[in-house]
This record gives sequence, structure tokens and C-alpha cells, in this order.
Amino acid sequence: MDKCLIQAVLISSLFILTGCGGGEEKESSSPTPTPTPTPTPTPTPTPTPTPTPTPTPCNENQYLDENDCKNKKEQTLSDFVLPKYLGVQQSIGLSVKSSANLTVTYLSKTPTICSVSGEVLKGLAIGTCKVEVSQTGNTQTLAAPPVTAETEIMQAGTKGILAATGIMTCSDTKKSGLLCNLDQLGSLYQLGQDGEIQYGKPMHYTLLISKNADQCIQDHVTGLIWELKTKDGGLQDLGWRYSWYNPDMKKNGGFEGYQDNRDYDKKVTDSSCGDTLAKCNTKAYIDALNAQNYCGYSDWRMPNVEELSSIIDYGQDNPTINPIFINTSKATTYWTSQPRFAFNKSENAWNVHFYTGTVNEYGYKYSNRAIRAVRAGQ
Repeated sequence: MDKCLIQAVLISSLFILTGCGGGEEKESSSPTPTPTPTPTPTPTPTPTPTPTPTPTPCNENQYLDENDCKNKKEQTLSDFVLPKYLGVQQSIGLSVKSSANLTVTYLSKTPTICSVSGEVLKGLAIGTCKVEVSQTGNTQTLAAPPVTAETEIMQAGTKGILAATGIMTCSDTKKSGLLCNLDQLGSLYQLGQDGEIQYGKPMHYTLLISKNADQCIQDHVTGLIWELKTKDGGLQDLGWRYSWYNPDMKKNGGFEGYQDNRDYDKKVTDSSCGDTLAKCNTKAYIDALNAQNYCGYSDWRMPNVEELSSIIDYGQDNPTINPIFINTSKATTYWTSQPRFAFNKSENAWNVHFYTGTVNEYGYKYSNRAIRAVRAGQ
């Protein structure tokens, strides 16, 4: 083939291809819109927390008061004493002074010898009884140093709990108040007078004051707690007198006595105990004393002869009783709980005379006598 013809064909083919390609209509397209940018939210500022103040550290002897450490108050326990001797199965009340006026706790350190229940100590067996009193304090008060006291538990009724008579001098056939020596007594020396022997335990009393301000007296030798008479015209006034009366046939000796002296002597119209009782007798008085929970107790009773005579102090004169028993009338006879049976009758009861310091059997039950109540140690 002619080279010119081949060249012409190639040029024509190229032209056709170019024309086909260029003859297509191109679709028109809208330009892609530029997206609107999403605004970035402005972060809300987080408030800075107010710092909590750190409590001021206080030591164990301080307390916090409005962010200030203040020292706790100190406290002490005082006047915690026990009788030198206490009988087996005998009970006494416990008391102590707390300078902070807080409730204390009593604990028996010898639980096989003695027990403590609340504020009451009881002897269980012969031996040395140890009792501890403590106070743990509170948020503003330090604990009190514990205090311990001891007492010897003895078989009730033994000589070990016998009180001394209080007699410190001796006598011969003509004089009393002599020194107990050979020079003063001569041939009577060492014959066993009370002033020589000084047998028994020295008298030791404590005035107890209850929460309601009542006053009573604890005997630290016998463990008994005694009534303290008053001088105010009230129930316990030292001037009132009572007949002996006990309706319990097991204890009255066969005759109950009289509910009032006026029941025996119809001529008597005035009350012997003011308006404190409807009937002035021993039972009515003890019932009234217990009803008012005198000195914090409700187990008061009449003393027996041995108990009442144990507080006779022959070292004192009219009345023969320790001066702690204030408001004791001179020349006064006090009833005991014991009737006296004689001549097939029991019209009398034993009483103790604190003028002479003697036990008197001749107390007709209708007679008006004084009363000094006792508790514990029965």
C-alpha cells in the first residue's frame, strides 16, 4: 500500500476518534457546597470548691470547741471508806464524793469474798474484801483515778465486829475517871476494867448525805447505818414519842402492843408525834420512813438490843452517845424491836436509856418512847 495512503488513513482515524470524544455533551454539575463548621461549645468553667477546714487536732486530754482545743476538766473521787469489819451476808450502802458530780461505778476486786450490786456491798465469805470505785469521765471531763478500799469479812456475831465501849479511864471503890495504872488503882490494877483492856474496835462513824439531802450515819465497825434525828418538827423530829406496836405474832412475843398511847390512856388527847402520823407507834413510824425512801433506802427497821446498845459511848455524858448523833435528847429512852416475856405475859419490850447508857427491860408497850431506826446488818 502506498505510504501516502496509509498515512491518510491514520490521520483520518485519528480525526474520527477525536471527533467522537469531543462530540459528547458534558453534564453540568453544581459545585459541592462547603459545609458550615459546627461551632465548638465554650466549656462552662467548673467552680473551684471551697476547701473544708481541717479540724484542729486535739489530744486525748482535750476536746474541740468551735475549732479550738480546750483542756478537759480533771476530777477526783474522795471520802470512799468501808467499815473495818463486815459480817457474812451483811450488806451496806456505798458512797463516794465525785468532784465532777458524775455517776460512779463500784466493782468488787474480790468477787468470791464480797459482791457489789449497784451501790450495795454484801459480804459473801470470810476474807479481805476489796472494792474499787471509778468514773470514766465524759467528752469534757477526764476519767477519775480509781480509788480502792478494803474491809474484813467476818462471821456475823463474832467478837471481831464488837465496838469498844468508849471508856478510857478506870475506877476504884471511891473514885472514877482515874488513869488505868498501878499508881492510881493499886490492888485493883489489871483486874480487867474496860479502860484497861480497851477491848473491841474503836468507834468510827461517818455522816452520809444522800442525793435528796437526807443525812444518816454509818458505823464502820458494825456496818450498820443509823437514822439521824432532826429538829424541824417533821417526821424525824427528836421530840416525838411512840408506843410499841408489831402485829406480827412471830415477833411480838404474843402481844402486839398499842397503835397509840391514847388507845391505852383515854384521858390523853394530844398526839405524841404531832401531825406526822395518824397513830404514833413504832410500826407506823418505820413504814413512813421507808415510804419516803429516807437517805436513799427503803429497808429501815427497828434495831434489836445488841444493835442499839452498840452505839452507847460511855466516854460521853448525857447522852452517852457519839457527838455525831446530833439532835439526841438528853435522858431519852429508845425502843428496840425485841419484846420481853415475863410472868406469862409480853406486855413489855426492851429499850435502851441514853442517859445512863443502860438496857432497860421495863418498857410497857403502851409507853411513849423515842425511836432510832437502823438498816443493814440484820
